[in-house]
Amino acid sequence: MTSAARILPILLLSATSLRAQPQQPTLNGEFPIPNGRVLSPPIVLPVGECAKAVHITGYIPHAIIRVFAHGTELIGTANPYFAETDITLTRQLNAGESITATQEVIGKVSSPSVDPMIVSSYPVTLNKPIALAPVYACGRVVPADHLNAGTQISAFQQGNSAAIGNANATQPWQPIVTSALVPNTNVFVRQTACRGVAGHEKHADSAAIPVSPSPTTVPPPVVEKPLVGADAVTLHGLLTGSGVDVSESGGVIGSGLATGDRNYVAVPKITSAPVTAIQKLCTSSSPSTPVTPTTTLSTPKILTPVCEGTHYVTVRGAYVNSILVLFRNGIIAGMAGATLGDVKMAPGGGVVWNLGDEIYVRQYVGPIQSQISASVYANCSGQNRRGLLFIRHV
Repeated sequence: MTSAARILPILLLSATSLRAQPQQPTLNGEFPIPNGRVLSPPIVLPVGECAKAVHITGYIPHAIIRVFAHGTELIGTANPYFAETDITLTRQLNAGESITATQEVIGKVSSPSVDPMIVSSYPVTLNKPIALAPVYACGRVVPADHLNAGTQISAFQQGNSAAIGNANATQPWQPIVTSALVPNTNVFVRQTACRGVAGHEKHADSAAIPVSPSPTTVPPPVVEKPLVGADAVTLHGLLTGSGVDVSESGGVIGSGLATGDRNYVAVPKITSAPVTAIQKLCTSSSPSTPVTPTTTLSTPKILTPVCEGTHYVTVRGAYVNSILVLFRNGIIAGMAGATLGDVKMAPGGGVVWNLGDEIYVRQYVGPIQSQISASVYANCSGQNRRGLLFIRHV
């Protein structure tokens, strides 16, 4: 996996109907939302001209997300299950446009994205994409990397002119869902910028990679300790493109396609019963070792330094789809949701960090709360950094 795929969280492309149903966040009354100023403004990742979708992060899972051009033109709306998502737009974007997003929770609307995403022009020559190996016979995903975000990408079986899968590249790394891959063939990916736009269309192809045989014995995935009441489960030990089923009490509760070796999947709220999973290529694995859910959330961490005059923090160690509550000097300053890996989030209402602000975070899933994180203080003066990290006990 390349550096971009390590940095950008890898999502399980869930096939479950859960993600198609309207959702409301499960809130905890100890962390009220009196107005939109306590909601973090979502973050729009950069894309180039002619993009038909954008990737949004930094909001509460199940919030209503709206995407705007120039602050007033509504060009996309979604009610995403997870705390990051691709949103398909009502029109393609033009170079130089200013794109922002808001989140709405229980009728309260956040301020727009702190830093508008300015749509860029593409370089004269697009990046040469990378089709990421290994991919497997009977698998249904080809991940691509080194992309120019905003292009349209397609996967091809070498020797055939018809694409076997298509996607919008909202990030430098993007999975392409395909028809079942055929053994003893090669596949490659193509990215196309501004398809059909005279004078702007350009494309670049990856090198071809072989489709590996499906293992004779497909290994079972590993279920990471689930949380009672959570609506997401994380797995690792996955084979790219495999179909995944997560089960509890003997019944399948979530399904999807593995886009990498570690993914998360939408499930109904976890009970106290053990959770297992299988993965399938041309044959199916045996069930994984059952894992009993926990009722304890780990304590998240804010990465340092946090500089005065800025308006973001990075949070590490949170459970996928938990709600992160950001505090500034003891008062709720922002709320967003957790994804795999580090989470970047901003305080709401246009707040910037002042010198010496005490900043900490807590995560919750329904009634289950973590401990409050160690406090950090907004201060990037080198001579003042020592001693500015404390543990707040509750």
